[in-house]
Amino acid sequence: MIKSLKRRDVLRALGTSLSLAPFIPLLDREAEAQAGQFPVRYIQFFSPLGTWLDHWRPQGGESDFTLSQILAPLEPMKKYLTILDGVQQSSGGGMPPHEEGTACSFSANFIRSPLSDRGPAKDDPKVSGRGQSLDQYFATRLAGQTPFKQLNLGVTPNTDGRIGGDCYCSVNDWYPIPTEDDPSAAFQRLFTGLPTPIGSPTQDPAAIARKLAEEKSILDLVGADLTDLRGKVGSSEYQKIDQHLAHLRALELRLTGGANGNAPTKEGCAAPPKGSTLDFKSFDNQPMLLKAQMDNAVAALSCDLTRSVVLQLGRGGSDATYPWLGLNNNHHGWTHSSPGDPGMVASATKFSTWCAEQLLYLLQQLASVKEGDGTLLDHTVLLWSSEVAEGESHSYNNMPYVIAGGAGGAFPSGRYLKYKNTRSNRLFVSMCHAMGFPEVEYYGDTDAGDFGKGPLPGLS
Repeated sequence: MIKSLKRRDVLRALGTSLSLAPFIPLLDREAEAQAGQFPVRYIQFFSPLGTWLDHWRPQGGESDFTLSQILAPLEPMKKYLTILDGVQQSSGGGMPPHEEGTACSFSANFIRSPLSDRGPAKDDPKVSGRGQSLDQYFATRLAGQTPFKQLNLGVTPNTDGRIGGDCYCSVNDWYPIPTEDDPSAAFQRLFTGLPTPIGSPTQDPAAIARKLAEEKSILDLVGADLTDLRGKVGSSEYQKIDQHLAHLRALELRLTGGANGNAPTKEGCAAPPKGSTLDFKSFDNQPMLLKAQMDNAVAALSCDLTRSVVLQLGRGGSDATYPWLGLNNNHHGWTHSSPGDPGMVASATKFSTWCAEQLLYLLQQLASVKEGDGTLLDHTVLLWSSEVAEGESHSYNNMPYVIAGGAGGAFPSGRYLKYKNTRSNRLFVSMCHAMGFPEVEYYGDTDAGDFGKGPLPGLS
């Protein structure tokens, strides 16, 4: 079996600057393809205030099901979906439901607050992920294998000081972790050496700032090294690198406005006007912000800069409005109209359907990245959920969990699985197994073994 090399080792062997590490896809992918060792990546996708379950729930059996009105946009990627019905979110501790639910949505962990200390499993050595959401747990377990342990990307333009204030789905040491909401800042951190990638020399932030101020590409910072690399790898390999750099340049142009105003970035897409900026605190900009963050995530995963990503659309209990959907009232407010109010149901359905449309874009982008005989999507496991099942009731029962991606073959997809009184802890154990940690038997601070041992039944 061919030994899989680290990218920085390949660069050293080529005698090329390690500062290129963030800019190129894995140079050892041919070796990895022959060895069958593509890593599995994890994406944590959060949308706020649940859904409307009657319009979310598919119809039919495990493999012969029909997607619901809300999930219908995902039809082109149906074979990559596993829809879970009846899984109960593990949470507790007396916190308000949106704060508590968001922190527990991917962790089954209590959060520290004046109302709640840590949960019953806080000192239980057999329980994994104590005090951590899945993204943070994987970041800890995979530390040192990629330049960035984890990416926590958000579109959370909340203005309310309480609802949504600390409602983040990434949790570490029992505390919620704020998202990076500016996609331009995230792009610069990923691709200008801030923080410095593993094994790379420190770059001067002032020099980077000057380059960006001159509206030159960040790729200019390593232009000489890229030219040098061209003569050291085969033409087929450099063609792959050229294609990848073109994608990064297109994303950079869209985020910065570009040097030529409305310069085309890729077919059917143009950069914003010269000098324009994307206000990441504006509700109106949420569609563009989310697309940019999803592009950041795909670029980072395809470069193997990280293997754990959070994409959080809105904080739990979001007070956002969605003008492009005609939803101009406070999201949290309209979920608490009269029970079963037709207007509320229509609004919840419209927003959840739009979220599914955005997820389709992300899955298609992942599927466009080739890896051996498969794609990046084949080697990714994505988990989509919310802080509550439905905003109206604040219920944690029947959470709208959707798994997407090939998960490296960890479990078959294209299925609709129904459960009863099954806790999310066991789903999280399954996620750990998919990410290469089969020894995990219990997950989450609320799980001292009371909710069952091992992975979610029937998923693998």
